[in-house]
Amino acid sequence: EAEQEDYAKVSIPRRRLIRWCNEPYFVNAIKNHFVRIGIGRDNKTQKACYRLCKIDGIVEKDAYTFPASEGQSAVTTDKWLLVSFGKQKREFKMLTVS
Repeated sequence: EAEQEDYAKVSIPRRRLIRWCNEPYFVNAIKNHFVRIGIGRDNKTQKACYRLCKIDGIVEKDAYTFPASEGQSAVTTDKWLLVSFGKQKREFKMLTVS
């Protein structure tokens, strides 16, 4: 069985998605890896809740912009992640990746 450390090795953080999202190799580089998606807050504890989801592909939809951060200018993209959690599939902006 996989341990948490094993998933960390195949997880892609948001900063890498920002760097790669407009590159020609993007889809091939991230497909079948995992991302941690923020899904809101726990009703009782108010702690942030996440799901570790598998990237199944990319969908081109409405454009959005990653805000500028330390030493990096703002990045605009129209790519959304198609991810799966169990049998459920859904599209998310990469802004929701932690």
